[in-house]
Amino acid sequence: MNKSAVPIEFSWRAFAAEMEEQQKKQRLNLQLAQEEQEERDEIEQAIEAGQDEEDDGDLDSDDSYDAAETQAKLERRK
Repeated sequence: MNKSAVPIEFSWRAFAAEMEEQQKKQRLNLQLAQEEQEERDEIEQAIEAGQDEEDDGDLDSDDSYDAAETQAKLERRK
């Protein structure tokens, strides 16, 4: 708490200039978009090849894996 008569305003900044911060954000957003597209492409290829990991029929009625199902799934991936 500032108990002096002089008001002080302070904020932490990761970058010296707003432009530098915006450039960094743009680079990160571009990288994220590229990674997302790569993951989408991998998922589409898996679906086209009939290897949809999310719907492989290994779930019990309670939608959870038991130890045997988990082991079997890991073995199939090898």
